[in-house]
Amino acid sequence: MRSRVPDDFQFLIPWFRCEPGLEIQLRREAPPGHCLFGVEARSVARHHHDDDVLFELFGDDAPATFAVVHLTWKNGPEISPDFPDATLYATFEDWVTSCMEPEANELARMHKGVD
Repeated sequence: MRSRVPDDFQFLIPWFRCEPGLEIQLRREAPPGHCLFGVEARSVARHHHDDDVLFELFGDDAPATFAVVHLTWKNGPEISPDFPDATLYATFEDWVTSCMEPEANELARMHKGVD
């Protein structure tokens, strides 16, 4: 599977590129009924300050092409299909403009002491 994320893409703080592998934890946590249960995924990036992970989604059963999932690090499936929390994005560009850039701008404002 070829990634939809450009190899030379520069993630903005607080996001950073990560290696695939966190999809194992996603499969462990997502219970039946979760929007990502059984969906093929690959971790792409992590949020520096929390347990949010950007996953690229593949296959006909994928509800979107990207998702940010707040992993709970539970050692088994969650009880509720509402967890782990997932936000879906139609495209990588959608995630960049509606998630990464606003978070980076907010962080920059906080560091400057501007509201």
